[in-house]
Amino acid sequence: MAPLPVVLSVLVSQVLLKLLLFGQPFLHRLAMPLEGWSGGLISPSATAGMLTLLVIVGGLILISGSLRLHTLGWDRDGFRIGMLLFIVLVTAGQVVPATSLIVTTGTVELSTVAPTGQFVAASIENWIGAALGEELIYRGFLLVQIYFLLLTRSRLSRESSLVAAIAVSQVWFGLNHAGSALRMGLAPVAATGYLLHATLVGILLAVLFIRSGSIIVPIVAHGLLNLPISFLPSAVDPQIVMLVLICAAMLVLPYCYSAQSRRFRVPTVLAVLSREAARSACLTSSDISESSRSSF
Repeated sequence: MAPLPVVLSVLVSQVLLKLLLFGQPFLHRLAMPLEGWSGGLISPSATAGMLTLLVIVGGLILISGSLRLHTLGWDRDGFRIGMLLFIVLVTAGQVVPATSLIVTTGTVELSTVAPTGQFVAASIENWIGAALGEELIYRGFLLVQIYFLLLTRSRLSRESSLVAAIAVSQVWFGLNHAGSALRMGLAPVAATGYLLHATLVGILLAVLFIRSGSIIVPIVAHGLLNLPISFLPSAVDPQIVMLVLICAAMLVLPYCYSAQSRRFRVPTVLAVLSREAARSACLTSSDISESSRSSF
């Protein structure tokens, strides 16, 4: 378990990095020249996201000494499950518009394909700057560490600690999108709705993380939710389609993992944390796993 000062330093670092990485000096001296040098493939947002990931996750690994990617929920079995989820979600994301087209028009036509450069730039910003970085920081680190802090420093039960950790970490996740709301010039009401939407999506991804046992699963869900891969035109917003599919995956995946096949059996994420974290919380891995199963 990370000490409280380390957790607080991550929160403060995020605020400072937001102010620094979206300030005019950073944009004009690094982000925009890099965007020009890469031919538009690396946007300022992608640069900011990658630097945030490097500074916070890299700093945590260096400072703690014991923190590793597997402690954040990154594991080999989860990678297999994540790739399977990616294939299933992308495939299902084509079936829905194809079905609607056949029912309404009787034909299926491919949608207009975005230019390669534009698609690559959006993919870099989405998968590295947003999905990978935000999942490792908000779900892989903050959620878990807040859970253990509440468990060891408060009188809350295991279930209440887990629910509170999800609420606190994901409200913080939502608030960290305030800069995006300002850059988009949203009115106060629209900005509030935008932050609430980000918070609710964060809660969905957090529950998916807890139930799946791997950070790679919410990374895949996050990436496809931000940038759905759709080859067919649809009357329904592809993001709404993907959101419904991800909610279905949240309910189905844990039961897939509990099947007899060990190849796809992934324990709950709180049970695969470092043994030191479990001992510091005065709990065994089975106790932690049981608490999360009883909550979700």
